Amino acid sequence: MIETATKFIVDIILDSEEVKKFPHDFVTASMKWIRSWFLSDDDPDVKAFLESGAPIAEKKHAVLNKIEALQQNPRFLHELTERLQEYGIHVARSRNVAIGNTISAQTVHIGDVVHGAPQSKAPGDITQLERHGMEQRLHLLLQKKQAVQKGYDLETDAGRQFAYEQQLSELNTEIGIIKQELE
Repeated sequence: MIETATKFIVDIILDSEEVKKFPHDFVTASMKWIRSWFLSDDDPDVKAFLESGAPIAEKKHAVLNKIEALQQNPRFLHELTERLQEYGIHVARSRNVAIGNTISAQTVHIGDVVHGAPQSKAPGDITQLERHGMEQRLHLLLQKKQAVQKGYDLETDAGRQFAYEQQLSELNTEIGIIKQELE
């Protein structure tokens, strides 16, 4: 959650390309919220630093330190969780948005276009051993999804619920890919 929160806050402060695709009212409301916690006159050092021309990496570090200090404030955690959920919704609705800075894959799907190394065999043409391994992996992923869903259903902390939601989303993506390959 901390990494996502840091990215969210830095993206809004720096008005990144990704954020420019979000609805104006979301960006405006998020900036007001960030100003209330990170760019307030109560902490002039952080405000001056974040508004300065310092490198992005240093700004991320300052935001991370501030978030760690604010984690003791239940109101902040509640508001942060709400903002991150909204941010996650907008990121999910955006197409062609890469979160993070390392992509390692043989095949990359960007929107409706597939980029990758040519395959030596036709799609769906997998060996019996590969099929068996993929079916076992699918079975394990489905079991893991059930366990994560149970944890999500029992969790009362909004921050942990958000983490469970992220994990469920990743599992659904992975399950979908395997099901598609098995067709």
